[in-house]
Amino acid sequence: MAKKHFLWSVCVLLFVCAALFSLASCSPSLSVSLSPDGTGAISWKGTLSPSSRTLVQRFTEPHTGSEGSLFKPEAIRISLALAGITAESVSAPDSASLAVKASIKDVNALPAGCLRFDGKKNAVTLTLSREVLAASLGLMPPETAEYIELLMAPAFTGEALSPAEYRDLIAAAYGKTIASELASSAFTLVLSCPGQLTRVESTAPATVKFSDKTANITIPLADLLTLEKPVIINAAW
Repeated sequence: MAKKHFLWSVCVLLFVCAALFSLASCSPSLSVSLSPDGTGAISWKGTLSPSSRTLVQRFTEPHTGSEGSLFKPEAIRISLALAGITAESVSAPDSASLAVKASIKDVNALPAGCLRFDGKKNAVTLTLSREVLAASLGLMPPETAEYIELLMAPAFTGEALSPAEYRDLIAAAYGKTIASELASSAFTLVLSCPGQLTRVESTAPATVKFSDKTANITIPLADLLTLEKPVIINAAW
């Protein structure tokens, strides 16, 4: 229960563009499994923190109503399909939660070249950049795109801000509670590869731990939402 979640609708955006990352309320968890033939599977679930939920509802009540769900499963399913991701199930267990299980026919066909899988060389490269985020933004349902706009994230706006400056911006706009959640939040991918991993490397600020066939990649959320430089992750097995 160490890491809290800021506005994890951003994770849905990243999920569509790269099928790699997620933000969760207490234990960040997006599981991605790669197969030898270049297909993949994803399992993700998460819940907005109370303060983030209140913030989103304040600005989006015309779409949701005071008690309505913040997420539209069918609209998200369609958006995933446009990105080449087949959703086996998309559900909103309650008004501030989302759960997704999906499969990917060709991980190399995901938007903006965010993932490059080489079955012959037993290697995969993941790239997260502002270009990747921009390519995915148009795939989002309108209400989810509006949630993302609330973030005022430099990774989307193109503004040159450091993570510290971005945290200050959030504090000024939404208060210290939300800014504190942002500061303590992390963005974690659990990546399962077809064989036993021999090498996993990433550029800063991501950190990596791996064992057997699984790698855990963590990025501070403020760094993810500013993306001053692309984050590149290479894994081999």
